[in-house]
Amino acid sequence: MSVNEDPAVCEAAEAQASDAPLGRGKKPCWLTLAGVAAVVLVADVITKWWATAMLTPDGFAGHDIGLSSFLFPTQAMAQAMAQPNYPPHEVISGCFNFYLAHNTGGAFSVLSGNPLLLAIISLVILVALIGWARTFSRQHLLSFAATGMVIGGAIGNIVDRLRFGYVIDFIDWYYASSHWPTFNVADSFIDIGLAIIIILAIFTKQLDSDPKSVSGEKKSNKSASE
Repeated sequence: MSVNEDPAVCEAAEAQASDAPLGRGKKPCWLTLAGVAAVVLVADVITKWWATAMLTPDGFAGHDIGLSSFLFPTQAMAQAMAQPNYPPHEVISGCFNFYLAHNTGGAFSVLSGNPLLLAIISLVILVALIGWARTFSRQHLLSFAATGMVIGGAIGNIVDRLRFGYVIDFIDWYYASSHWPTFNVADSFIDIGLAIIIILAIFTKQLDSDPKSVSGEKKSNKSASE
């Protein structure tokens, strides 16, 4: 800075320059979150449709269940789908099966038989997660992508609970006679997203509050009080 430059003018220019990237980055961050959530949701729906249509007592010949019928099932179809008694289909001998199962509870079958309560709890957590994401630094897309994984997976399971009263699971890892609880693609992305969020929280500053978001909220609160 030369001796003739006004320090106040320089500070204002620096503040304006620092605001520009964050302002331009706001939209891509939320597009990343929404895009990842949408991809996870579509992948979850398609794989659950495949599992429902194909993992039957007749092997992989399957039932005649179209995607539209799966998305908008009749009452008779929903009742038929609610009573699976299908054998596992071995994928990797000794450790991995496809096994169609219906989980009326949450993780590890907690709160079984309360699909509406679980859906409400999941929605509350989603709203809280989106509110938390608003404080993330908008310079780091990975934190938004990880949040999108969790949101997309959670929406997929919420949709199951509201439509069927249970969540469709079909991935079965096991060793000898010990089986990990059966899960689905939505659960996988929720776990991956949460793992990334935990790693970022412990080892990086990507989840630190964005000072621009905090200052913006303070200004809006101040203007509202005035």
